[in-house]
Amino acid sequence: MGLVGVSRWVLLGLALTTACSDEDGSAPAPEEAFCDAYCQVYWECERIPGHTCNEWCLSESTGFVHRINREALALAAACLSERPCSEVEDAQFVEICLEAVEPDVDATDVLVRFCEEMSPTWFDCGYRADVHECIESFKLWSDGVLGRAIECAVMTCEEMESCLDAAFSP
Repeated sequence: MGLVGVSRWVLLGLALTTACSDEDGSAPAPEEAFCDAYCQVYWECERIPGHTCNEWCLSESTGFVHRINREALALAAACLSERPCSEVEDAQFVEICLEAVEPDVDATDVLVRFCEEMSPTWFDCGYRADVHECIESFKLWSDGVLGRAIECAVMTCEEMESCLDAAFSP
């Protein structure tokens, strides 16, 4: 499986497990906007209480938003609120929205560093090692996840695979 397949599989696996302003009039953080929209859709379609959903969504231990690029979260929030309930029932709406906004997400410095440092290791381990392909494949991941994954670049092939699994897993 190539890098694109691995990246998408891991990200979509995490994603499957109404943006408004805060009281002071400022825009909410991207994580809050995404979770507000995500939970609003679940409330409208599945009748899951919003406060329980928001707590889960924003939780460091159970939520997945802290693993996704902040720009992608901000862009995806509007998309989530437009999804029909049929997509929510099939758990497709997060995947659809993240794929829709992906072309508009800019590469962060951490992402570029991750790809530049990982490409030689991947090449040595028999994988395609194109930096541009890496950037396109991994740009939905948060800088925190990518920063932890950079440490895998100095490992043997076997160690690198285990390290990346750990870095990208919840």
